[in-house]
Amino acid sequence: MVEDPQAAIEADYPKEAIPDALTREAREHEAFVEIRRRTYIGRPDYFERLGRHARGDGGPLVLLGDSGGGKSALLSNWLVHWREQHPKDLIIQHYIGSTPDSADHWRLMRRLIEEIKRWTDDPEEVPHSHDDLLKTFPVWLAKGRSKAERDNVRCILVLDALNQLEDRDRSRQLGWLPTHSFVGPLRLITSTLSGEAFEAAESRKWATVTVEPLTTEERHNMIAAYLGRFSKKLDQPRVDRLIAAPQTANPLYLKILLDELRVTGTHERLDERLNGYLKASDIPALLTLVLARYQRDYERDRPGLVGEVLGLIWAARRGLAESELLELLKPADQPQLPKAIWAPFRHAMEDLLVDRGGILNFAHEYLGSAVESAIVRDQDQQYTFRIQLADYFEAQSVSERNSDELPWLLWQNNSRSRLRVCLLDFDRFLAIQQRDKDEMMAYWVELKEERTMGALYLTSFDHWAGHVGRETGRISFGANQLAYFLNDAALHHEAEPLMRRALAIDEASYGAEHPAVAIRLNNLALLLQAMNRLGEAEPLMKRALAIDGASYGAEHPRVAIALHNLTSLLQDTNRLGEAEPLMRRAVEILNTFRRKTGYQHRNFELTQNSYHKLLQGKHGTKLTIGFMTRVRKFFQQ
Repeated sequence: MVEDPQAAIEADYPKEAIPDALTREAREHEAFVEIRRRTYIGRPDYFERLGRHARGDGGPLVLLGDSGGGKSALLSNWLVHWREQHPKDLIIQHYIGSTPDSADHWRLMRRLIEEIKRWTDDPEEVPHSHDDLLKTFPVWLAKGRSKAERDNVRCILVLDALNQLEDRDRSRQLGWLPTHSFVGPLRLITSTLSGEAFEAAESRKWATVTVEPLTTEERHNMIAAYLGRFSKKLDQPRVDRLIAAPQTANPLYLKILLDELRVTGTHERLDERLNGYLKASDIPALLTLVLARYQRDYERDRPGLVGEVLGLIWAARRGLAESELLELLKPADQPQLPKAIWAPFRHAMEDLLVDRGGILNFAHEYLGSAVESAIVRDQDQQYTFRIQLADYFEAQSVSERNSDELPWLLWQNNSRSRLRVCLLDFDRFLAIQQRDKDEMMAYWVELKEERTMGALYLTSFDHWAGHVGRETGRISFGANQLAYFLNDAALHHEAEPLMRRALAIDEASYGAEHPAVAIRLNNLALLLQAMNRLGEAEPLMKRALAIDGASYGAEHPRVAIALHNLTSLLQDTNRLGEAEPLMRRAVEILNTFRRKTGYQHRNFELTQNSYHKLLQGKHGTKLTIGFMTRVRKFFQQ
């Protein structure tokens, strides 16, 4: 029987079963801490302190402790305990440094907002610009707190490793975290090392719990429990020697050492191994010994295997998939590295690598530092690994994956001409722009061509759009995306023909009165307004307003947005008398929306402020206290 293969695939893997981006990210954070949960030894006093904070109503709590001291393990295990007892609570765990974008505080804020939006079933759109994120973040936190109060549950945010936030926009000074939002059922628990983030928390008088090194008894329990998982144990004299070493008070150091002893410690050579490893005074020194052992044990059949695997992972932006590694390391006469060579080393690295959605990366920063010291010691080696990856990704068809890695690798290696060609590939432009428009601009700024890239992109777009068989809808989308990008870069003259082309395509495809056409009209009008071509912009805005009114009804928020845009233009032409009733109408629409839905539209505050300024511009000193009081009451209806 002949079967439709697409139908068979969809039957086994229905689209609705594919997790969305928010769910995938939550699962990646969960995967990151799973290893840490397995090696944790219960510390009841800390569980009780975290529980008291979660049940209370005071400000945020900070866990302070040494790197590798078990803060992530403590938080992740406590959360399991808390969830069992409070299954209806919203718990958002975010382990900074665990996923590719987790250290970006803007993305962190957006993720928290999206989680709260999903939990509260709020119809409001998630903001995209940094300014809007900062402005609305406290509002979204308040929405989460309000739902928790209504449902008599808790909304608990756990932000681990604040010290690993990317050092930009003063993120580690924590100004993006509101001061007074975390009260009542909205709880915030964080962790950090000493340094800038902790000093910022201290200045806000956040409560602090210091995670102390392992006690003698805790070390004894960890040794027995961890080795017991593998049906192994140490005799008491050797346990005593381990416990007596001061560096084993660090849980990560002790776990790495126990892993080495259980896989390499034959009875005859156990003391020799133990003595050798205990000479390492800290985790980086211990991992250097571990890497040397890997090279002795796993490079017999494939010389250089360990160094190449770890060097390539180190060089990649996000890490590498197993399939990518096998292809990169393939012998000349085979399609990939044989699994028989790869599998033993992969198994040995199980707890030192974390799998983030199929991408393998170092489980902690200590391994990255050890690889830098032992394998990629100089700039030539670093360049060689990065260029090998760049060549590999560049040879592939454009995809979201290689569009993330390739330009970053070329930028890291200062391969300027190749980076320029990469960015001007229009399919790659679309892939990067949809993921992170700020990143695309950052590359051009690095090239010092942010003022001249417009003409280059127009040529690239024309070549791309002229491809035989290119769908007109795709061309319209591409023109619009490039127009947004160039407009944000203040390259208005280059953006204009693109916006007009997208408008013409959509008018031909959907008809002149379609809501999509109104969006194109409005965008073109705003561009013309920015270029001070107000006479051309006004009829476009009026036409967009008429389409939105006919499509959505006179009381729809989209009509309010169109009214706001039009009044802004009227103000620019000093026609305040015409603008004032239109702006008042926009406020009435958004007030009605708030009363009907219980939610404040994202444009309400902007519209309110614009109306205030318009009134002040129109009436000047004639505004009385009584008049402004009536205006404020109008906004509060």
